[in-house]
Amino acid sequence: MTRFSSTGIKFQYAGQVFDQAFTIPCANKVYVMIPNALPRTITASEISATGWDWESDELRILNPANCANSKVLMWLTKAEAQEFEVGDKAGWYDSTSVEYAGDLSILPGDGFMTRLSSDNVSINMPAVTPAE
Repeated sequence: MTRFSSTGIKFQYAGQVFDQAFTIPCANKVYVMIPNALPRTITASEISATGWDWESDELRILNPANCANSKVLMWLTKAEAQEFEVGDKAGWYDSTSVEYAGDLSILPGDGFMTRLSSDNVSINMPAVTPAE
């Protein structure tokens, strides 16, 4: 995350490409910045969460054009989705419309961040190749 007082700043960056699924432990952290570190577009359904509190935890998808939130998502278990009558599967749901957001595309390098109140949240990211 950056804060600049001028415009026209450009970044060139490189990073690790993960060839296996990996987990980002978010325990006791209020904000966690997460990139799509894979060299392919992923969908939100390929990312999962554990320890998530749907009432207070958020996954914010960032708009790279203006650094604003383009979507704010919450993780619901299958039981929670059924209880709220919004679906029948665990996954990411739009926190405003409470519609399933598993088909949301996240491009390579796209950023998102969490806002957490729970102590033991983990975000599970996919491998380079889609799971079969």
